[in-house]
Amino acid sequence: MGNPKSMSILDRPSFFKVMIGDFTCSLRIPPEFKKHLGETITQRPVVIRSSQGRRWRIKLGIVGGNLYFRDGWERFVSASSVTEGDFLVFFYDGDFGFDVIIYGTTCCSEERVNIPGERDKIEAESEDSDEEEPGSRREVRRKRKPKKMTNNSKCFFNYC
Repeated sequence: MGNPKSMSILDRPSFFKVMIGDFTCSLRIPPEFKKHLGETITQRPVVIRSSQGRRWRIKLGIVGGNLYFRDGWERFVSASSVTEGDFLVFFYDGDFGFDVIIYGTTCCSEERVNIPGERDKIEAESEDSDEEEPGSRREVRRKRKPKKMTNNSKCFFNYC
């Protein structure tokens, strides 16, 4: 089949998820998809790339034998304005990266509108470092509307 990174995005291993339930804190990767990822996938963060070229570092975690997008996932959901009913397609590049296409409730792919200049701020927030340097871009953060949570405000794993 060849190296997924050198293939057309449509020829790469992919999976989709419909955003239902509480998907804001983590997202379960389908068990069948783990065969494409290899054993070392949880040893370093993966990168999710939007169609607009924005990037988020997301750590994976294993809970109950299932693999999840975990730390960093919340920032991606918030910055991309992912909401209940959205349909996301993830294309794996074979090298710790996923390209994602978001389909909204209109059933069409969507370029989520961003405030000019916000791209750099959001990318700075997605870095792994917790340290903030004086005058750094990490100090400036946009205010986000809280996401509507189902059931209660705790994060639960979705099992769909």
